[in-house]
Amino acid sequence: MMQVADWMVRLVRRYRFDDNPLRRRSDRIESAMVVGALVVLLLGVWPALILGQGDRGTMPVGPDDGRHLVTAVVEEAAAPPGGVSRGPLPKARARWTAPDGSARTGMVSAPAGVGVGAAFDLWIDDQGRPTTPSPEPSGPPFTVTFAAAEYVLATAALLFAGFVGLRRCFLDRRRYREWDAAWAAANERWRRSRPS
Repeated sequence: MMQVADWMVRLVRRYRFDDNPLRRRSDRIESAMVVGALVVLLLGVWPALILGQGDRGTMPVGPDDGRHLVTAVVEEAAAPPGGVSRGPLPKARARWTAPDGSARTGMVSAPAGVGVGAAFDLWIDDQGRPTTPSPEPSGPPFTVTFAAAEYVLATAALLFAGFVGLRRCFLDRRRYREWDAAWAAANERWRRSRPS
């Protein structure tokens, strides 16, 4: 943990803006590039967060496949024979309302332990007959979140590649030229000041 903290402190010291006389113009340009890249990355996070939220509030209960979720009320609970359930859910006589508004009754799979008068959710088809539950819409939120993460990672990768490219192609070459010129000037001064 201390190594990460030390690395962060060194990074901040390297790219901070100050009046250090040893900082060259290319160092200040590099610091401005780092700050600009961070600002662009942080601004790029907002669209990703909005994309990651998706339309969760407007997602339908089930797909548009003719299935409907209704409330059924138990009229007669059916106890499993011998007190042990042989299927995944016990059967009970219940009543519900079909999509056309008519009242329906029948034996349906009900949650374990429901009594007479208890309400539970029941999936029915367009004719009002009990059917299997509609599959959960688990795909879209994961896909949207994955796309948002990809967006942030792609933005960070592009910014990093641009920063490294600009630094190597322009700033480092400029620094080397400035260092060569400074060493040549220092060498000339030292030669003149050397006693003959």
